[in-house]
Amino acid sequence: MLRSDLVSFDGTRLAVFRGGTPGRTPVVFVNGLGGNIATWRPFTSALGAHFDLVCFDYRGLFGSGPSTRAGYDIDVHARDLGHVIDQLGLEKPVLIGWSMGVQVILEFMRDRPADVGAFVALNGTPGHPFRTAFGRDLDGLGRVIFDIMGRHWQKASWLKPVTRQRVVVDAFIEVVTTLGLASPGLDRQIFRDLGAEWVNLDLGVYSEIFQHLARHDAADILGTLDVPALLVGGGADRMTPAHRTELMASRMPGAELLIVPGGTHFSPVEFPDVIVPRVLDFLAANRPAVRLAA
Repeated sequence: MLRSDLVSFDGTRLAVFRGGTPGRTPVVFVNGLGGNIATWRPFTSALGAHFDLVCFDYRGLFGSGPSTRAGYDIDVHARDLGHVIDQLGLEKPVLIGWSMGVQVILEFMRDRPADVGAFVALNGTPGHPFRTAFGRDLDGLGRVIFDIMGRHWQKASWLKPVTRQRVVVDAFIEVVTTLGLASPGLDRQIFRDLGAEWVNLDLGVYSEIFQHLARHDAADILGTLDVPALLVGGGADRMTPAHRTELMASRMPGAELLIVPGGTHFSPVEFPDVIVPRVLDFLAANRPAVRLAA
């Protein structure tokens, strides 16, 4: 994937990544919060020969610049998504979102449903993620935690020498797997590559985005969406529980549902051998809608 920069609607600089096969049906990957192009590696490897692939960093994170005027609301990220689509001339792209990316795509489709060829949601929720995470309503606590982070943490670059050490990353993965937040099949190399960049994030911006994410809700539009959709949840996902995926599927006309047994919030990098073929099958079955090249 090659990187270029694009100026969004309010002058904010966005880092955009493009690869795959030019001229084929476009696929836009929309990140989870704290994720970047590295997290999509199982998908870019499998889809590159058949699709024109695009991804962008959210404003204020990784390679993109801080927001110049519009802030960090979910609808702002949705407008960035639309700007990327328009500036690159992508006609009715397939939108694949993970976690926060699901909410960004839903908000984009609130205003532009006809501009989407197909929708794939991975471990997402239509909104208010803190109200259902870990089987409890943690909305108030989550806002307090991220408010403190935003006010007192600026950068975590001092962690860089530590977090790049393989033993530390592996120890972190062991902790999250022991707590049931990830499965033992997690792709550790993706987490190592992501961690090396994550420590450079402005955690003030990160926490602000998280607070906007917690307040966002697009459940009201689910029943209005007439687009081919595949909704994927993890049977062991404690952050966006599978019942939220099932809720979306029950309200979206004709949506397909896949619950991955044992999959946590990181199902796409735990069970790519299950999810990626299902995504390819879904896109092949919806050939008229997405104009999948032969």
